[in-house]
Amino acid sequence: MAEHLYLDSGLDDAITGCDARVLPYFLSGLLTRQFTGKVKFTSGDIEKSLFFDHGRICFASSNQIDDRLGEVLFRKAKLTLEELTASTCQVHGGLKFGQVLIQSGVLTAAELWESLQDQVAEIALTIMVYPQMDLYLERGVRPITSLILDESSPDLLNRCANYGAMVRDFSRRLSPDTSIHVSEESFAPVDSYLEDLFVLIQNGGSLGNVMESSKMNLQQLMMEFFDLYQRGLIELGNIYDPAEIFLGGAGEKRLATMVEKYTRVIKIFREAYEAEKVVFPTEELLIYISKQVWVKGLGLILDKDGFVAERCLPFVVSQCEESPFLIGEVGDVLNKLVRYLSYVSRDFLSRQTYKELESESFHQWFRSLQP
Repeated sequence: MAEHLYLDSGLDDAITGCDARVLPYFLSGLLTRQFTGKVKFTSGDIEKSLFFDHGRICFASSNQIDDRLGEVLFRKAKLTLEELTASTCQVHGGLKFGQVLIQSGVLTAAELWESLQDQVAEIALTIMVYPQMDLYLERGVRPITSLILDESSPDLLNRCANYGAMVRDFSRRLSPDTSIHVSEESFAPVDSYLEDLFVLIQNGGSLGNVMESSKMNLQQLMMEFFDLYQRGLIELGNIYDPAEIFLGGAGEKRLATMVEKYTRVIKIFREAYEAEKVVFPTEELLIYISKQVWVKGLGLILDKDGFVAERCLPFVVSQCEESPFLIGEVGDVLNKLVRYLSYVSRDFLSRQTYKELESESFHQWFRSLQP
């Protein structure tokens, strides 16, 4: 493990071609060793850096336009195109972009602080998406700005590593000829980043054409496509065979069993809701799971009926293959979903129906979800 190499025998100041699967262990070693300094990651002309202060990630930087604060805010719909353009034009030698946003009333100081944290997390995410990068350690170097992130450094690294595993697997399934189009139900606000991306996709038709027309670098584009695909906003041509998702070893079979059990429980609940002519609380489930998977960096998502979406399963499997302990995390999330659904159902269903759902047969399914 790279972590043990660092802890036990020290580590060279430069590592060429560090594999993405090893990188999380290496960075975890820096946290454990209370490292202070800068880690620079390079791939060709691309250069990104993470800064550490006594084992805590405190800042990040990048030479990529996609990683600039304004671009991050625009992608997250926290900044309009007009605000981005106007603010960028006001930046000069002594005035930073963030200061312009505050002075023009676009952001408050608190919102800027939160936005800088988002930028650090975004840069960390992109680093984990590269299959490999060259690393350079500069001990004792401190950034001009040092942040205290709301998210702990171990949690941030775990989330980024899990997300990176999914995007890398997603990228491997694509080719320049892969067809791509916007889903019929997708909607984007006028003059938004999402609208620009949808226009790019609609005009392209294939992944190769979109890549040629886009100004984003390849890894950023893969992240955008992956997020849109997971949310069901775009469709891609035949990137996996549903029959081959769970053909692996014992871990994948365990994962398949968890998903099957969860599906059975949701069907029981849906039948009860339909019998009483009550709308099933899918929206509540979607909000709840989004918070759970964000913290863990899992690729688990639900479809419009509350079931595990099939399109997310290949990437959840790839995560679990890279980090087997995540199988237990998936089971934990499904457990919490069932608990949450059971809790909110007390307000939606009649007392008699709810008691039937709480019967011994239901509890058998509930216990079967334990990781």
